[in-house]
Amino acid sequence: VVDSLEELAFLEQIAEQASKRARVWLRITPGLTVDTHPYRQTAHASSKFGLPLQDGQAAEGIRCALASKSLELRGLHMHLGSQIFEDEPYRRAISKLLELAESQSCVPVEISPGGGWGVPYTPDGESSDPEPWIAAVTESVVDEFGRRGWPLPKLIMEPGRWIAARAG
Repeated sequence: VVDSLEELAFLEQIAEQASKRARVWLRITPGLTVDTHPYRQTAHASSKFGLPLQDGQAAEGIRCALASKSLELRGLHMHLGSQIFEDEPYRRAISKLLELAESQSCVPVEISPGGGWGVPYTPDGESSDPEPWIAAVTESVVDEFGRRGWPLPKLIMEPGRWIAARAG
């Protein structure tokens, strides 16, 4: 998963020197603010993670990866943050991600909307049922790919904290 244009160029150079074709995902920052603690938000334009959509870096990353003889762009990835209890940001982010892909004539074979679904840390905490998150992601992917006539991608879900926190 590549987070910057510099990292993409470096990876391309390594793959070229090794006479290999590296499979990559690009981590896209969709420019959304989600309802969680500011330190846990990773989808806004000034996030240190990913290629920002707003300033053209995400589009440039896709163009560079598609044009490279040493890189194979397999998928797009994003991460909205942690401790998110609403499904709507995932719907909006997937829509933005696929609008970007379409604008660059890129049909992703794999998609990862990241993780971040919230878990309660106290007995009176919010519900941790992941069903709304799973439904939002799968419905959005099916709708957005179907609307474009694209074949469905491999969908990678990242439950992370939702699984690990319950073990504690």
